[in-house]
Amino acid sequence: MHTQTSCDLPECARGALPQHAQVLYRKAFTCAWEQYAGAVSCGALETRETIARQIAWNAVKNIYEKDEKSGVWSLRRETQRL
Repeated sequence: MHTQTSCDLPECARGALPQHAQVLYRKAFTCAWEQYAGAVSCGALETRETIARQIAWNAVKNIYEKDEKSGVWSLRRETQRL
């Protein structure tokens, strides 16, 4: 899976994340997907995708936080000052 547009994102990201966070997710996923192309054996596409998804979510969580009550993702306070 190689995400080119927001439509290619998993539903949990597409339906919940703000537009900027979706772009961040997509870029992090693509970078990780390319980085692990040679590191993961040919038969392990699921593992490669899992790694790329984890990296993408971590990138989002470094900048955004989810309000557990409302489920809304917003910029972290410390990120807003930058």
